[in-house]
Amino acid sequence: MLVAIEGVDRSGKSTLTEGLVAALEKKGRMCVSLHSPMRGTGNWGAIVALRTKFEAGGSADLEDEGVDVKWALHLQFLANKYEVQSTVRKALEEHKFVIIDRYVVSGLDYSLMDGIDLVHAHKGLILPACTLYLALPPEVARERDGFGEGFRETPGDHNKASRSFGECIRRFSSDSATKDPLKHPIVSIDATRGSDSVLADAMGILEDFVGSAFC
Repeated sequence: MLVAIEGVDRSGKSTLTEGLVAALEKKGRMCVSLHSPMRGTGNWGAIVALRTKFEAGGSADLEDEGVDVKWALHLQFLANKYEVQSTVRKALEEHKFVIIDRYVVSGLDYSLMDGIDLVHAHKGLILPACTLYLALPPEVARERDGFGEGFRETPGDHNKASRSFGECIRRFSSDSATKDPLKHPIVSIDATRGSDSVLADAMGILEDFVGSAFC
């Protein structure tokens, strides 16, 4: 079962990912934990270089190449997801839980936030059985330790990302009236609470999806 954890920066994605893996393994379930973007892939060096370029001047074209840095970076992030599809597929074939910190919704969120429509390009990815969205107001997230240390972790981008997440959830949730092929179950969890409460909710949601085979 592929489960994606989504939310704005500092919403607790990494904490929930770690907590889910530990709780599932305690139940005897085999798990694979991934984080997007995945380090060590063939294009990781390109991502690092583009991020550095973006932070240095953002909207400028790559020198002598006429390539917009934002476009190049989003395409590399997408390529990074495709690079690990074989890992995801193999784990699912072995009946493992795959818990991934950031995945389809994040890719769509940040690209659409920048006015770049890569929806069609995401259609070849293995869709999650469910996405758990950690709902946290950006102003609350910015009060948490470490805010500002991550890539594009600024109040302006944080607010934009939060609004874009809302639009993505409305568009790509299986409850949506749209017919988009990227639609899948997206369940929101109140992330203003402590990590134990968030984990308990997440485990309850997974149990509802898996049913009697969960225990």
